[in-house]
Amino acid sequence: MTTMQKKALYVMRRALLLFGGASFLCGCVRDNRDDCLFPLRLQFSYTYNREGRDLFSAEVEQVRLYLFDSRSGELKASTVARSKDLGPDNTFTWNVAPGSYHAVAWGCSEGERYRVLSSERFPQSRLSVQTLSDGSSVEQKPEHLWYEIGRGLTVTGELQAPHPMDLHKLSNDVRVEVSGLRDEQFPRLSCTISASNGTYDFEGRTRDENPVVWLPESSRESDRSIHKFTVLRLAEGDDSRLHVEVLPDDSGRGLSGVIFDGSLSELLMANPAVDLDLDDEFVIRLESQLQPDGNFSVSIFVNDWHVIDMNGGLG
Repeated sequence: MTTMQKKALYVMRRALLLFGGASFLCGCVRDNRDDCLFPLRLQFSYTYNREGRDLFSAEVEQVRLYLFDSRSGELKASTVARSKDLGPDNTFTWNVAPGSYHAVAWGCSEGERYRVLSSERFPQSRLSVQTLSDGSSVEQKPEHLWYEIGRGLTVTGELQAPHPMDLHKLSNDVRVEVSGLRDEQFPRLSCTISASNGTYDFEGRTRDENPVVWLPESSRESDRSIHKFTVLRLAEGDDSRLHVEVLPDDSGRGLSGVIFDGSLSELLMANPAVDLDLDDEFVIRLESQLQPDGNFSVSIFVNDWHVIDMNGGLG
């Protein structure tokens, strides 16, 4: 092989390598690129928390992704990105058709507590917590929810830096502890949270007209009745309510009545250190002193801060 032939072969090999690399980056090479798929790169994080560091890998098991045309609102693609399958920088590469998009991300566990009611068009899309057969009660499951949206993301085939998707947590753990009841009253203690926060649109806004009732996982520890809730977002001025009541016995007798019934968000915010948009763990203690005649006093603490003293009576 002559020197000229060797040079020609070298040039051909370089051209093939470059062509192959371009094909890898762009997904395909055609005169009409409408049918080509190009990389949309999304980089996930969860930094808006009390710890002040990225907790995405530690807390979020998967992200459900929905891609809507930014002009028509039509759903163009959907997929699931599992955290364990992402690289160390939590970047996900999604090959999609060229266009301008809104990318909606719902972070959650791999359970079935949250379900998408509709996703065909962006304005009408909804996600809801799974209710029991009565349509309003929600069984306790320690499964959390995160949300983020990337607006006006363009996919052209050009290699672009990953778009940041810093998720915000939409769920809270609430633990209610009640002490001071008599032994026979502990099994009859009812503790619930109600709020109009069970359904969200794909802009991350609550859409419930009717409240859902969040049911707890209940147990007794020594002299305390423990009630654990995982509820969706709480906010100043919402209609969330905490209801704590001693019920009558099976015969309809025995002291019974309401120990507390009031705004949950206002109660939590009575602790000046609480930030409902940032905090996601709350402990409410109701320490009651019950008299033989049914009258009682109760001191209420939120995250160990003494917020209020109340008096009442059981009948």
